[in-house]
Amino acid sequence: MRLLILTHERSGGMSLLNWLGRELGLNSYHEPFNNPIKPLDILTLDNIIVKDFPHHIEDMCTMGLTEFISTFDYVIVLTRKNTYETAISSIFMGSKERGTEHAHTIYTINEEWIKKYESAILIKQKELDDKIKILKNIPNVLQVTYENIYENTDDIIKICQYVGLQFVGNKDMLNNKYRLRNGKIGVPKFHHHKRYIGLI
Repeated sequence: MRLLILTHERSGGMSLLNWLGRELGLNSYHEPFNNPIKPLDILTLDNIIVKDFPHHIEDMCTMGLTEFISTFDYVIVLTRKNTYETAISSIFMGSKERGTEHAHTIYTINEEWIKKYESAILIKQKELDDKIKILKNIPNVLQVTYENIYENTDDIIKICQYVGLQFVGNKDMLNNKYRLRNGKIGVPKFHHHKRYIGLI
């Protein structure tokens, strides 16, 4: 199986990648095209799940995005409806308050910080709106949202049906209480207990 997740920054894409990779027993590749060095030849590998952004693929891959997508058995497009919240998270990742910490470590933000960076947040929100329009227009893919994965389970069920996943474990990996902005909670270690999809 070859599975591709196309998304934008701060969308919960890495958590979805990790969860599906574990559920399906696939080798996971997180943004392999976000690298100045040519990535592994993703086109020759099987039993993989890849998560990346369309502009990374277009910049680094020798083929066009449509042709690249056609090499995968399943393609999931993940977007986030609340682009204001997404923009806040994205701006914080590049701020001096964040420093040099890895982008996928826990953090907290207060209202004072948001007011300080409001203009940059609004500019980033517009950029995100443009990226999401591109993602929403990709044909013949499964469209899902951050909100319908991490705030309710509607799209988790759709994803499972799409890729033929009848039994699931570690669904709690997608619980919104573990979002990075929740600070000290963080994502715990999960034990893999599979349950029938009808019970999730």
